Amino acid sequence: PVRVTLQVKGELVFKDYSSPFVQKIYVYSNLARIDFCTGFLPCGRNYRLRVCFPTNVKKGNVRHEIPFGSVKRPEGEYSAWRWVDYADKEKGVCLINQGLPGNNITDGVILLSLFRAANIKGRNDSDSGFGEGERREFRYTLRPFSQADKTYLPHREAEKINSPFLSGIVIPGRGNLSPTMSFLEVSPDNVVLSCFKKEGDALILRLYEAAGKGVKAAAIILKSPFCLSEAKETDCLGREIKKYSFKGNKISFPLAPFELKNFVLKIKTEEKGKRP
Repeated sequence: PVRVTLQVKGELVFKDYSSPFVQKIYVYSNLARIDFCTGFLPCGRNYRLRVCFPTNVKKGNVRHEIPFGSVKRPEGEYSAWRWVDYADKEKGVCLINQGLPGNNITDGVILLSLFRAANIKGRNDSDSGFGEGERREFRYTLRPFSQADKTYLPHREAEKINSPFLSGIVIPGRGNLSPTMSFLEVSPDNVVLSCFKKEGDALILRLYEAAGKGVKAAAIILKSPFCLSEAKETDCLGREIKKYSFKGNKISFPLAPFELKNFVLKIKTEEKGKRP
């Protein structure tokens, strides 16, 4: 009831070599995406393995994710951080990679480089670059969308796929924590939290605007058992830029398109003696 898996087996035939492969394609009942897992055994030398997706998008716009934002580019091969999408005024397709930055869009076809069996003579005396006999596995996702689809947020989709939800069974403790709890909330959806760590009695946060739209009033809401005692914006070296006032455990701030901001939040616990 959750998903259907299609498995394809065969051989990749090159000029002088052939390599066995197994590809699993996952289609979900309630998710607007298709996941792929392609494994193969490299054989031979001096070739490149790519997967391609022909589309019916013509003369569309190409966007690649880069660190802390995205950029429009012409057709061709470029490095993309986690996703690339290709869309016209009505529809589009997003290809989300997992550690595969070589992306190419040409004549309506989306291509993703999976493997290169190459050795640069004069720079590397080892043949390990060919990867012969070492089984490889590659994962990537296709996410079709329409321009009217308000749920399509490529940075959120890429984050979910590259940082999947982890679950586990634990024995209930004797503490006073609630059944559900979150450390903090960040809003709206185009604001992304990229760093969150505790340092002494402070929390270090890094956020950025991911959609290129800008936000007049982004918000951070700290959850129990933390209480804010001080909030300040810093540069990337931790030097103070300005202090923010806050109401309860909430601070609000503007973000320009693709702007990145760092915050240091001083915290205290709600009850004396309770450890955060």
